This record gives sequence, structure tokens and C-alpha cells, in this order.
Amino acid sequence: MAFASEKALLASFSSVEEKNEKNLVRKEIIERANKNDVDALSALQNFGFYISIGITNILNTFDTQAIILRNNIIESHPIVLNTIKNEVASRVHSHLENTCELLPSSLEKNAPALGAVSIVINHFLNVQNE
Repeated sequence: MAFASEKALLASFSSVEEKNEKNLVRKEIIERANKNDVDALSALQNFGFYISIGITNILNTFDTQAIILRNNIIESHPIVLNTIKNEVASRVHSHLENTCELLPSSLEKNAPALGAVSIVINHFLNVQNE
């Protein structure tokens, strides 16, 4: 199973729980994290840690100016984004450390649709100019 996914987050959180709650939804994890539940906060930190490994690999491979993060879990609690930023800062090559920003998407749930539409519009405009 992948470590950097919502499925992994739910599986890791439910394995920490002693109660028989196998079908936890992310809303419950977020509510518990907002109430400072240690298991929920730990699960969110682990999620951020594994996401940061992938982001670090991207940053060390490509020279990017910014990475826009769009995920309900990342946007749900500040501990996730803080963990990602801290882990990336500690792992990325030193010459890249200050050149890339990690930003949460301001487009929220509209980001995928707007991204797809922008590709179609760009393709249409390029075809029209040929």
C-alpha cells in the first residue's frame, strides 16, 4: 500500500485506534485533530511526512519555483502543511531550499476543473493560431 495517500492515512489511523472503527472518514480525523487528539495529530503528521518525501524528490529533480498543494487533508489542519514544509526544508538540496515555495491552492475544489479547462483553452488557442 502507498504511504502518501488518504487511504494510507485512514488505514494508519484506524490501526492506532483500539476501538473497532475501520471505516473512519477524514472528517472524523479532522474533527479529532481539532480537539487535539494525539492519535489524529500523529496520523496527520505521518501523512505530511510521506507527502514531503515525494515533494522533496520532485524538487531535487526539477528546478521549480513553486509547488501548489491541493488536497482536502492538507487543507484541513495546519499541522499537515507545517510538517510538509519542515520535512522538505530538512531534506532538499541546500541550493534549492530558498528558491521554491510550497503553497496551498487558493482554488480549493475547483483546481482540477480549472486546470483541465486551461489546458483545453490553451490547446484551442494554439490550434487557431496555426
